[in-house]
Amino acid sequence: MNITLSNGHSVDIFVNTVGAGEPILFLHGGPGCCHDFIAPFFTPLTEHHQVIYYDQIGCGQSNWDIDFDYKIAYELEVIEAIRIAHGLDKITVVGESWGTYLGLQYASRFGQHIHQLILLSSVGYNLKHLHQFGEVLASKITAEDNQLLERYQAQQQQGVIDEHTANKLSQDVLNYYYLFDKNNTTKLTDQVINFDQNQRAVAQCDAEIDFIEHQEKLAQVDIYMYQGEADIMSAQIIAAQLVPQIKPTKFTPVAKCGHWIYLEQSAYINDEIARIIAAN
Repeated sequence: MNITLSNGHSVDIFVNTVGAGEPILFLHGGPGCCHDFIAPFFTPLTEHHQVIYYDQIGCGQSNWDIDFDYKIAYELEVIEAIRIAHGLDKITVVGESWGTYLGLQYASRFGQHIHQLILLSSVGYNLKHLHQFGEVLASKITAEDNQLLERYQAQQQQGVIDEHTANKLSQDVLNYYYLFDKNNTTKLTDQVINFDQNQRAVAQCDAEIDFIEHQEKLAQVDIYMYQGEADIMSAQIIAAQLVPQIKPTKFTPVAKCGHWIYLEQSAYINDEIARIIAAN
């Protein structure tokens, strides 16, 4: 799908629409990840809903050639273009991890077009919280795994492996720490991560992420939050840092679950999303 942004530049955005029924738009994590990582786990929803996946600017199967100054605001324009292209006045939005930032930004600008906003595995509301996520993650890494990460970095610097390979190997190590049950690594699907896009988006956070300054707008949207009790940013942390700021309709801690609720509690979260939509 080719979308012309407000800066006059066009972006090619990969959109994958599956199923029929009440529509759901998914905002994947990252920044810099893609929808392929989450889509297999939400297949049950496609039986009774129109499920819309897409890859954000510079991500996944969308065009990676960003020849303009990137702004997070352009991601909201992409969401709007997808909504309009599907002929929808209102839509249920599900944001996961980084997608919770985008979902809340979208709600603070275009809340009138949201049936309900469902947030999975929130991180916070600013750049500081993204850094906190990284710091908590780093504190959990064993000495043995830190040696592995240092080895990959050294091999990249020596030209033994390229940057993409080094990042991929490092992410494979870190994935264990995103999970409550380490055996669930067998459920992981491979994904391509654009680390350049990750840095572009992170660099804009302080300047653009401002949804908590629009609480009157957020108050008009039904927001449902789900947070793993064993998430890197645990349910306890999010309950203290983010919940008071956005005052969701409901906040639900999820037991026996790390950062990827859709992977470790798949049946539960699919049922919850379907239930929320049916009730509204």
